[in-house]
Amino acid sequence: MNREKNKKRAIRLSANILNYFAAFTETRFNFRTLINYRWTDNELTLDLGIFQDFQDKLLQRIKTGDRAPLTVKNNEHVLSLSCDDLLLEINKALSDKFGLKYLKSCIEQEIQKVAERDVVFIATEKGLRAADKADLSELEIEKQNSQIFLDGCRKYNLSLRKQIEIILIELQKRQIDRLKDELSIEHVPASTFNPANYLKKHFDALQSIARDTLSQEEYISSVRQYFKEGVDDIVLYDLFISIQKYARYNTVGTIYLFFHELNRRTDNDVIEGYPIFFIELNLSLGAEKVEISFSRDLLLINTPAVNYFKFPSILTTSRSSTLKNAVSNLGGMEVFLQAQYGWNEPFVLEPHFRPIKAQQDIYPYIKCRIGFQVVSNENKKLLDYSEIMTRLESGEKKATNLRRDTFELFVFDYRKTSIVQN
Repeated sequence: MNREKNKKRAIRLSANILNYFAAFTETRFNFRTLINYRWTDNELTLDLGIFQDFQDKLLQRIKTGDRAPLTVKNNEHVLSLSCDDLLLEINKALSDKFGLKYLKSCIEQEIQKVAERDVVFIATEKGLRAADKADLSELEIEKQNSQIFLDGCRKYNLSLRKQIEIILIELQKRQIDRLKDELSIEHVPASTFNPANYLKKHFDALQSIARDTLSQEEYISSVRQYFKEGVDDIVLYDLFISIQKYARYNTVGTIYLFFHELNRRTDNDVIEGYPIFFIELNLSLGAEKVEISFSRDLLLINTPAVNYFKFPSILTTSRSSTLKNAVSNLGGMEVFLQAQYGWNEPFVLEPHFRPIKAQQDIYPYIKCRIGFQVVSNENKKLLDYSEIMTRLESGEKKATNLRRDTFELFVFDYRKTSIVQN
């Protein structure tokens, strides 16, 4: 019994020594060049804030220590634009600018264009003169009027297509702005919706209706009926498609799942943002689903980034954890940051919260953010250190039997790297 207690004390002592050594290294020397685990806010970042149900699943995995893979299927995690909202705006346009009056003006413009462009001359005793409808056969007149009607409808449909594009942009912006406000998020991924194909489909359908219509009044009525029956919900964002596109960047570096952000604008007006914690993952792509798995049982706590911002106190808690111990280890960081910011509510494992601001402007905002991030040019010594720490905490025999010379060499190399790179 005593032997087991002494063993645990030795493990805690070893972990504390490594923690304090790392904290000293981070604060005594400029540790910034070693913190390349940061949000890039470009194509290497895939934010998940709009996929709240999926975010909840991810956080639940962390809370329960569950390493089971997650699957994402096509059309499973989506954000859609309601067909009712779209139809309401289209009907407004049809009742306002794009009514019968506008269609008539488009057809009248085509009549004038034909009159100016397609003048037919016939021979008379007095020479050539412009032909009028009396000189044309009924078939020729009918063909000409039919073409004028189709060209007028095409002009009308081109303008209507442009208006629908504007409506789509505005409705999407309105929906995203509402979500940003409700969920306190700033970043959203690129939309998976292809508006060009969507608009072409409706334009071609309207042109087809025009070919089967006999009058202007009938055409406007048919257009209204078409949109009433032909408008469905639009999937603006599909997580499955987003991940399929994003996975191509796995050749650039390692894909991590980042949680939340320490965000600050520097004196050079550059935004820098670091995750509070993160975990490496693998993406396995399939035609119908994507499987997301955690590469190893190692959750990384971004203590170096916290200490980089030079709070009055130094954070010396663990820099990594098994998923099983993640809640307790993350709790140490949360308590530390709550004390610095005078914040009483939990946030580290929450799916959304309002930005947390310190009284001192030199300290970063703490912002709600969850997403995939490709990290290139990693310093693997940080991961080696984290893995040693995790093994010590979990009491693995491999870690506790770590040879002294190997440990000393690691510590020396770790400190030397910090000095040389800065």
